[in-house]
Parts: sequence; structure tokens; C-alpha cells
Amino acid sequence: MTIDVITAPIVAASCSLPDILKDYQTLIGAILGFPGIMYTLYKNNENQLRLHASQKKHDLELEANRMAQEANSLRVALKSELTFNRDGFETSVLQFHEGTETTQALYPNAPKDVIYNTLLERIGLLSETEVEKVLRAYRLINQLPFRLRILVGADNIGGLNNEYLVIGPESRKAAAEMHESFIPSINAAIKTLDEHLEGGK
Repeated sequence: MTIDVITAPIVAASCSLPDILKDYQTLIGAILGFPGIMYTLYKNNENQLRLHASQKKHDLELEANRMAQEANSLRVALKSELTFNRDGFETSVLQFHEGTETTQALYPNAPKDVIYNTLLERIGLLSETEVEKVLRAYRLINQLPFRLRILVGADNIGGLNNEYLVIGPESRKAAAEMHESFIPSINAAIKTLDEHLEGGK
């Protein structure tokens, strides 16, 4: 009799266990599956963060490469125009020195700086040293016609639109010295651009 009293509730519970499991199987499944769901969400989030970081790094590398290529294109263009100016200055020096006592020379009344003016807003792509030397070189290039106008006087400006200056015999030596004094700064700008060019010297 005593055994029946003890075992009866157990037997009854055992019989009703399937019904209990059936009634609460969704809750039990949720409890058992919750850690798995959280782990999956955690791994998915971790993978998304890793993918995002990788994509951001890739985008930054692409942008850095694009800016480096743009900076090199800028260097090539400025170097080309500076070299053209430098060569023109050297030719002018020779012509001024070779002139006779009656020779007059015609000289442009405007600087050759079209490329520089076009690309000036992008000069920040260059290094600090490059910017400093390039700006100095072009400042001198731009000042030259003005200084020559002072040298020769307003009466020696010619052309339909005042497009050239007349350098007389009395002004040739000073004009040559002016050109010669500017050439080192132009060469310094060319040199620093060349040094920063990828694949340059």
C-alpha cells in the first residue's frame, strides 16, 4: 500500500509527460535553440564587420592609388611646362648675349603658364616641398614680363594687343641676367617633381 502511494504520482506524471512535452515543445525548442541562434547572429555580425572592414580597406587603397596617379599626372604636366619655360629662358639668354649693339629682341609680354593655371586647384596633391618649389618657380615666371616692362619702359611695348616687348641693346645685358637668376629656381622645381615621380630618377 505504501509503495502505491509513492509510485502513483510518478506513474501519473510519467503518463502525462508526453502531453506536457507536446504542450510546451515550442517553448522547450526555443530555450534549447536560443544559444544556437545567438551564436549564429554573433558569427554573422562578425563576418559582416570583417567584410565591411575589408571593403573599406580596399576602397581606401583604390582611392590612394587614384590620388597617386593623379599626383603623378600633375607632376608630369608641370614638369613639362617648367622645362619649356627653362629652355626658353636659356635660349633668350643666348640671344641677348649674341646680339649686336643695334639688335633689338622681341619678347612675349605674358608668361607661359597655361598648364599651371589650369591645374593650380589640384596642387595640394603634391608634397610640401614640391608645392613650395613649384610656386616659387611660377611666381618668378609670372613676374618676368612685369620686370621686363619696367626695364624697357612703356614705349617699348608693341603689337596690336601689347603682346610683346622690345628689348633694345641697352637692356639686353640686364634682361639676360634677369633670366639667368630665375633659372636655378625653375631647375629646383623640375628636380623635386622628377624625384617624386614614380619611376623617376
